[in-house]
Amino acid sequence: MSNKIIEHSKIVMIDEIMNNSKEFSLKERSSIKTIGILKLIDLDNNLALLEYKQTFLYCTIDQFISHLPSKLNTYYQIIGELEKPNLKQQKEIEKRENLGNNINKDWILNSRVYRLIDGIDIDLYKESLIVRRNFEQQNASFN
Repeated sequence: MSNKIIEHSKIVMIDEIMNNSKEFSLKERSSIKTIGILKLIDLDNNLALLEYKQTFLYCTIDQFISHLPSKLNTYYQIIGELEKPNLKQQKEIEKRENLGNNINKDWILNSRVYRLIDGIDIDLYKESLIVRRNFEQQNASFN
């Protein structure tokens, strides 16, 4: 039995992943929770494309093939692990990037859980995220 401690998912916005802020120290297999507008479902490549503030992130959807997200252009929350894109995924990213999209080339989110959060007040969500991060930073000595 392993005594490996599994950390909770970090809440990270897509534009923050794109900027690869040192605050999050993102690396392969980092567990994250993010939100974005579902822009595309690509069944051929088992990918979904999320957008937040004109930045895009691909997410795998193989876990959801039997029950795919159903509403495009609405907010979804995705929980999963960051992975490097494989060759096929890189080609898909390049294809979309050539259309002028600002897509994250470094990461694909290997989705484990998704939920529709249509109707979310995104400004209030961001505000609460800032409060949470400040609290966690002030109380880091207790972890």
